[in-house]
Amino acid sequence: MIFPSIVLTIIAAASATAQPRAASNPVPVAHEPTITSEIFVEKATLSGLFEVEASKLALTRSSNPQVRDFAQRMVTDHNAAGVELTRIVSNKTLSIPLPMLLDADHLAKLKKLQKESDKKFDGAYGLSMSEGHDEAVSVFTLAAAETLVDADLRAYASKTLPTLQSHHELTRKLPLPAKD
Repeated sequence: MIFPSIVLTIIAAASATAQPRAASNPVPVAHEPTITSEIFVEKATLSGLFEVEASKLALTRSSNPQVRDFAQRMVTDHNAAGVELTRIVSNKTLSIPLPMLLDADHLAKLKKLQKESDKKFDGAYGLSMSEGHDEAVSVFTLAAAETLVDADLRAYASKTLPTLQSHHELTRKLPLPAKD
């Protein structure tokens, strides 16, 4: 039987020279979230708590009107944002705990600010607000875009983001630490 061996030879030759084909129906890869609802709530709450506490400190320590005005705005805006976030989370069936106190990292930053001399305080506060808003803008940007974050939390992140971006822009006008 010559026929089967010719067919096998043709199939083998075709297989050896054939270009690989892209799968017409590739298996979807699971979406890895860049941020989750839980992480967003934790980071947003801790950031807000720190900015309020650091700004309250600035209101008592700074004599610079620009720093004091910025600090008052931080207290007002971040308290309002915190109240709104608490309302959203409490109305959800999500089991997301809201931090009530600063974590070790934020507490260390606050203690460092408390220890600054009066002469260096404004610069240290300005730097901490700039760095804090860098992180906050990043976290809120991720949460606003991440479809796996709860829809109400995404809406909150989108709504709050322009205020945080405005704060971030204002931090550029604050004093920074003097170069030693």
